[in-house]
Amino acid sequence: MSRCKSIHRPVITLLLVLASGIASAATVNLSSPEWLGNLKLDKGQLRAIKKAVTKALEAPIDQEIQCAKVRGDCVVRAAREWTYQGDRFREIVIYLHTKGHASHTVAQTGGRWPAIRTGLEPRKKSSARKAKKKSKKKAKKK
Repeated sequence: MSRCKSIHRPVITLLLVLASGIASAATVNLSSPEWLGNLKLDKGQLRAIKKAVTKALEAPIDQEIQCAKVRGDCVVRAAREWTYQGDRFREIVIYLHTKGHASHTVAQTGGRWPAIRTGLEPRKKSSARKAKKKSKKKAKKK
């Protein structure tokens, strides 16, 4: 029994570590606590970082992309890239001078990088919700 536990525990730990460090979702939210959510950045800063992260996904490795007016205040770069079982991964590093930094692995899904969001965009309502609202409005009018 103890032998079985000793084998499974490292495997489960490895899976948890990999799952927490890789953003393979279709969307990366920069305002989430995993990325930059704890730094209390304003809309302008988040938009500049979003633009730089999007560029870093296709830029050469270690090319620094400035995301502030003052050089060195905000830098985004792809630290490394690797392919595993046909999937492409990039480690994106965001450095904000005197504020903080973030380093996360982003994975391609179906050959495409995930969408980058600031977390401040208005949420799009699904067409089912819109249709439901319209039917409620029509019912109220009658």
